[in-house]
Amino acid sequence: VFAAAHNGRSDVFVVEATLGQSSWLEPADLRELERDTQTLVLMGDNLHCKEDWQALAPSKIYVCALDDKQRQAAVDKVRQLVAAIPPSGDLEKTADAVAEKVEAAPQEVPPAAPELEQSSTAQKAAAEELIQQPSVETIELESASNPLDELRNLRFWPKDNSSWLQIQDVVWKGHPKLASGWIRVWSRSKDSEYYVRVKDGKATFDLREAVGQA
Repeated sequence: VFAAAHNGRSDVFVVEATLGQSSWLEPADLRELERDTQTLVLMGDNLHCKEDWQALAPSKIYVCALDDKQRQAAVDKVRQLVAAIPPSGDLEKTADAVAEKVEAAPQEVPPAAPELEQSSTAQKAAAEELIQQPSVETIELESASNPLDELRNLRFWPKDNSSWLQIQDVVWKGHPKLASGWIRVWSRSKDSEYYVRVKDGKATFDLREAVGQA
């Protein structure tokens, strides 16, 4: 619908990609990009089409903003994200490419979300601490699912928050329950889970915040 409506408008720039690349863009990265550049990023209409879906098929990403400089800054960042993903969207190749990109360039973190710099080790320590607290439902660690294994078993990668919401009980079976309105998402670049508040897209690696005990 949007693709037909934009009709070459000067406030919209189209970034070319493949369906495989577009489907692997992390919602948290795009929301952070939008906040940093004051822009709007929209995915092409064919991204969620289940019929004849092919990873190498062309896909369009629309970057919208009235300010030319902000729009161009967003376009550059979107291109960087797309370039880090193989056209086929292969899981293992993508993880390697993103890891190389992270090592080559320092990460820019929004001042409002310093939690995103926490290491996966600190995250695991927080999870273990929460398990011991009576206010959080106690679980048997041995029975908790391995999120990455479950994601691989799905044979597809969730494309947006709605998709992640539908698989919470499968991928994170037996894990501490999050506060209402929060979901878990897996970050390929950090090889770790993080938490998203669905109503405003706020992302954090702090489990305490996601369970309402920050």
